[in-house]
Amino acid sequence: MWSQLGECVIGSGAAKHLDLQFGDKIPVDSGTAFVLKDAPLRLRVAGILAATETPDDEAIFVNLETAWVIEGLGHGHMKSAEHGSPEAAIYTDITAETVDSFHFHGNRAHFPITEVIVVPTSQKSETLLMGQYLSPDDTAQIARPREVMDALLGKVFMVRSYMVAIVAAVSLVTLLTLSLVIVLSIRLRRSELVTMSKIGCSRHTIVSILGSQLLIILAVSFLFTGALALITDLYGSELVRFLVL
Repeated sequence: MWSQLGECVIGSGAAKHLDLQFGDKIPVDSGTAFVLKDAPLRLRVAGILAATETPDDEAIFVNLETAWVIEGLGHGHMKSAEHGSPEAAIYTDITAETVDSFHFHGNRAHFPITEVIVVPTSQKSETLLMGQYLSPDDTAQIARPREVMDALLGKVFMVRSYMVAIVAAVSLVTLLTLSLVIVLSIRLRRSELVTMSKIGCSRHTIVSILGSQLLIILAVSFLFTGALALITDLYGSELVRFLVL
């Protein structure tokens, strides 16, 4: 693990993709609020995690204060230099010699923390902690990951069941409509079929002609739906994003 400001621990996948070894430096863009033109901060690789086959393999981990420095909430420069002076050049490497010069401006109690993973040591401590965040008006909330995922997956499977039911209903209605169209088509063409029979066409020939026409219609329909399905598969997500946004 990291032992000082400016160190990071990276996942095995990130180390492989970025070709990093222990002790290497990673440049990161720091949106500093104090200097507009600043060289990227460089983090030192203090460790490489073993592969876990999870998203952690592609992650880069730093401590909270390092994250604040990356966001531009803190920086380091020569201690005797005043802010804005030429001597107050921002350090881009956090080393044992420069680490003491790094400082933060503003109230650290207001610095951003988006989320915290809490692992209670007992059922009692968990209950007491949960009791402090029961109000929906609190800016911070506690969520049990397993319960949240179970609820989310429950909604996903519920929507899936509805979609299957809708597809089944639409398929049944389509089949009935197709059957009705075929029956009505044969009834409307009764005189034509009688004429074909009188000029010598056998029943097999008449059925073959009607069947060929039906197959042509189905083939064109399948080609059309296949093209729509391909377009949806290729551009469906972009289309949904465009319609939603």
